[in-house]
Amino acid sequence: MTEIWGTSIAIYTFFAETSVGTYIISMLPMLFKVRELRDISSLALRLSWASIIAVLIPLLLHLGSPWRAYEIFISPNFSSPMTVGAWMIGLLIILITAIVILDNWYRATHALTITILGAAGLVPALIYAGYPGILLAVSKGVEAWWHNMSLPILSILIAVASGSALILLTYIILRRVSSMEINKTVLLYGSRVLLISLLLIFIIEITDLIVRTYEPGPGLAEFNKVLTGSLSLSYVGLQLFIGMIIPLIMLFLVLFNKVSASSSVMLAVSVLVLIGAFADRWNLIVGGELVDMVSVNVYRLGTFSIDLVEILASIFTWLFIISLSLVIFSNWKTETEVSEVKINV
Repeated sequence: MTEIWGTSIAIYTFFAETSVGTYIISMLPMLFKVRELRDISSLALRLSWASIIAVLIPLLLHLGSPWRAYEIFISPNFSSPMTVGAWMIGLLIILITAIVILDNWYRATHALTITILGAAGLVPALIYAGYPGILLAVSKGVEAWWHNMSLPILSILIAVASGSALILLTYIILRRVSSMEINKTVLLYGSRVLLISLLLIFIIEITDLIVRTYEPGPGLAEFNKVLTGSLSLSYVGLQLFIGMIIPLIMLFLVLFNKVSASSSVMLAVSVLVLIGAFADRWNLIVGGELVDMVSVNVYRLGTFSIDLVEILASIFTWLFIISLSLVIFSNWKTETEVSEVKINV
């Protein structure tokens, strides 16, 4: 079997959606007056910037001739979804970089400009969040898995979930390392955002699973074999159980006050959600490539090799860029202007 995209594109979709998710969360206090999240708005912007820069890493690793990447901008073919995606990346990098610079050094004097740029970036961010799903839905050769009209919506929901999880994880770690107080309101509101997004993802995923189980369409039987075979660990174990069911149970316990929304609980939930989000994108890309279309309505199971070096290199570079962004744009330690309940962890 010839791998169309492979490991690098699975990583790319994860980085892209996490970047958009953190951007959306950062805009909630600014554009929609969600005051409960003001403490993490500036931090979320830095994480969004770091993730959108990190998106370039797996893309360049995947290209056979990365030095020719500029050609998609000087001679674009807008009938191709890939061209649209590349231009969206460029636009978001410019917008988010401008917003982060203004927020870091000119927050007090250019608040209106930051708000206008933030609002301008929200639409392309949402489009870009759904872009991987759109690209897969119109791709050829893997109708059994990728031709699913719910993929764009699912991509946006996963973006919000993974973005929220990354923000809470980073916020808790930074506050613990610096021995600063953790705003419990942030944890409570963040848990609700995670609960709603995860619940919607779970409903869509389970509905899709039921349809695949009883739908006699070509290729679906082969794909179901993949999910219970070579991808059973990443699909059932990581995506559904560790990344979705366990966090949902924990978040429902928090919602009904059976468990406190402590930093330890939310730290664990955030890690599990990020693992599940990555597994979801991995299963989406790799699963589609494992079901190989030989001819019309004729499919066979393929094989896939995991490039562990590429995965580790991309993730560690991403973490390095996140650390770098917090150092360069260091004015992210904002406090809410309203009185809120805080806990010392």
